Amino acid sequence: MRRPASIAVSILLILVALDEFTLSQTKLTPLLEYSCSGSGKPGASRREFNQAIEHPEVQRVLLDIAAEPRDRAWVEEALKGTDVKPELLQDLTLIQIKGNKCTLSFPLLTGSDFDKIRALAEVEGAVIAKEVLAHRSEIERLLTSRPQPGVDWKEVAFFIVGCVSLDWDGLNLLREKCYLADPEKGKLAPEAYEIGGRGSVRGLYWGSHNMHDSIAFTSFGDHDAFPRHTLPDLLWNLGRSLNEMEAPSPVKKVMVKAADELIRRRAGLMMLALRDGDKDLKQLAAAASITENEAEAVLNLLRELRFVSISGDRYRAAVTVLTESDRAVVKQLRQMGREIMLKWLQDRYPEASRQLAVLSPVRSGVPLPRNFYWVWHYIFGTANRELVAGGLFADPYDSARSFKGFVPAVYPLRVAMGDF
Repeated sequence: MRRPASIAVSILLILVALDEFTLSQTKLTPLLEYSCSGSGKPGASRREFNQAIEHPEVQRVLLDIAAEPRDRAWVEEALKGTDVKPELLQDLTLIQIKGNKCTLSFPLLTGSDFDKIRALAEVEGAVIAKEVLAHRSEIERLLTSRPQPGVDWKEVAFFIVGCVSLDWDGLNLLREKCYLADPEKGKLAPEAYEIGGRGSVRGLYWGSHNMHDSIAFTSFGDHDAFPRHTLPDLLWNLGRSLNEMEAPSPVKKVMVKAADELIRRRAGLMMLALRDGDKDLKQLAAAASITENEAEAVLNLLRELRFVSISGDRYRAAVTVLTESDRAVVKQLRQMGREIMLKWLQDRYPEASRQLAVLSPVRSGVPLPRNFYWVWHYIFGTANRELVAGGLFADPYDSARSFKGFVPAVYPLRVAMGDF
């Protein structure tokens, strides 16, 4: 029989081991989501960036420096146990060393930063939504002048105004006016944010997933609606699955391209043919330049995805489809959105930028335009949420909808993008 003292020692050893295990697990928990584009000088490449920032110790140091500048000696001590030195973090443009002080030098947004951004977005998103709603009668008139059979004009408004205008055109306008800065070409451009810091994004409609070719597919909505069992998302997943097969890389590449050509292009041609009303199998096969058997296989997929419905022998589009005939309406709605956003920039941006001066990177000297990508997403995402609440947009979470949290769209790329 084991003595009580021996049992106590064993329990103590177990508790110590558990404590050490807990500490090691805590130490290894990632703190940041991060990405990097561009390439720097030798020794400061994306590969070097990924190797350095994958250390939780480095991530902890960056978050601490985001809170306040730190002494170089403090940083060196905090990095012990890694092969990362403060000089490497500077080469990677993550920190700047001035004398004995280390400050943040790239866009890193903390949970506290996101709290400030979201508070501002609640106000500014509502301002933009109010301006859009002031044009409600004109938006409805434009979209009902050539209605799409079987599709609510409010769903079309969601895509054209919420995605094409406020998202895509909005980002382009910000770049044009220098309120949003893209990374300098050829320079290393890291960015990061604190894991869990953004909170729930349900109802913030800001995320477009796209396959942009002559015929484009988009799903647009919030990132709580994930995974999106739709196009183009499923084709992305198909490509990943094919790439994971046991086969030579050239074979996998050709198979991905073949699947894309046969599914996306043919499906796209048939969807465009359905813009103005029902078609039968023969008509859709002709539109896609394939046999009726091949067309039926693609249409069966589109039915499963709820892109089309069928009544008797007639097929009808069940999602937003734009064609060349919609170009004038799209152009007018995009111009309307541009004018609203220009007004916001003139009237509201100066005060918004003053409030955003408290963001961690901006306090450290990182220009606000380098941090404005996420700010704009929260602003227009909130505006889109308010436009759903105001009844201008279809509600992506309505119980009667086939798709939850997003809307799909099919369109010729030149109709929705480019100059207008």
